[in-house]
Amino acid sequence: MKKLYTLLPALALLISAHAQTVTHTIMDVQGMEFSSPIVDQPVTVEGIVTANNMTGTAGVLGYFLQDLGGGPWSGVFVYDNTQAPEIGDIVILSGTVAEYFDCTEILDITEFTTVSSGNTVSDPIVLATGTAANAEPYEGVFVRVENAECTVPDADFGQAYFDDGSGECMVDDFAYLAEWTEGVSYNIQGPLHYSYEEYKIEVRNAEDAAMVGLTEMDRIQPLTAWPNPTAGELRLEFPAAGELVVLGLDGKLAKSQRVQAGQGVIAMDGLTVGLYIVELRSQAGVYRTRVSKH
Repeated sequence: MKKLYTLLPALALLISAHAQTVTHTIMDVQGMEFSSPIVDQPVTVEGIVTANNMTGTAGVLGYFLQDLGGGPWSGVFVYDNTQAPEIGDIVILSGTVAEYFDCTEILDITEFTTVSSGNTVSDPIVLATGTAANAEPYEGVFVRVENAECTVPDADFGQAYFDDGSGECMVDDFAYLAEWTEGVSYNIQGPLHYSYEEYKIEVRNAEDAAMVGLTEMDRIQPLTAWPNPTAGELRLEFPAAGELVVLGLDGKLAKSQRVQAGQGVIAMDGLTVGLYIVELRSQAGVYRTRVSKH
């Protein structure tokens, strides 16, 4: 009998975790229309988190969720500063559909279940920049533009403009503030958001803002760094100005800063013990080394 009583709480938790019944797809929420046809209605949806830690002046605001099958009309922004899902989490959540200045959202989350974690997000849908600038079917969807030249690197509020020859589109800093160089071409990916009457790609990290046109040899040039291993400051020799990024071996961004050519220092004391990839991304190429943090 004692064993039975011990199992009951775990059984109740398991039943509760699967109590949510999916009522709509995200495509149902978007409705294949500019505005959702089910505004103010409650929904329970299942999807994969494609971007998280979307941040505004008030702090973290939410994340993007996409139907597992992907495609047009399959993404949505979830306004939720309570849950903290990771990219690749498959979740079921219950909330209310809303239109916030013509952006379809799910808010007032009442139930949230993580079904599984560590899943691979489907490849982004490749769009022309001119299409991305006016693409309601892809609002909230994980998209990508390729070989897009930076025409305006700083359009205020962390925004920039890019053109692959089909017309300009905007890139925003809702999740990550990248350093752009005018006249340089990039492959850019992230969920397509709609705010202040413009569609904009929300890059999530440095990997979503990759310069193009670099040869494989460019990518393996060594970066001089010392002392290695280090417990605190890491000194580096920068062969060119660019963006310095520190990545975990899982590819997640740990640090990022803009640097000039010459010697510089980056603080490693705030990072957990382990191995990191330190990379300088510049117009002259990419320079990389591996550093051990003690």
